[in-house]
Amino acid sequence: MPNFLFYLADGNRFTPENLDKEHSTVLIYFKTDCPFCGKEAELISKNLEAFKQVDFIFISRADTVNCRQFAANHHLCNTKGVKFLQDRDRNYYKYYTASYTPSIHIYDKHRKLELFKEGVVNKDELLQYTH
Repeated sequence: MPNFLFYLADGNRFTPENLDKEHSTVLIYFKTDCPFCGKEAELISKNLEAFKQVDFIFISRADTVNCRQFAANHHLCNTKGVKFLQDRDRNYYKYYTASYTPSIHIYDKHRKLELFKEGVVNKDELLQYTH
């Protein structure tokens, strides 16, 4: 996993050191107005019970207000195991190769890349690569 730097809504820094070392991590680069990103968020929201050992990290260039609205629209506000981060320095493309939203990177608990995919990942793929 790259040594990234993104920001929480309160402005605090968020790096790989902030991740739970016992969980798999799914990084999702998204746009708040992307319909495919919305579908990915809905899939996650509806299946959170199946992903208790997974942390979902949504990353966007969007401002805090739009990210919070996206989270609210998809019932992901203040949800355990789900964080929304800002790419305010526009460094996502420095850390990751992706040209499509959503772009998804799934890492195991040892921070080894298990899957990179541009586009929506289905529930079976999420379960396969996070358990």
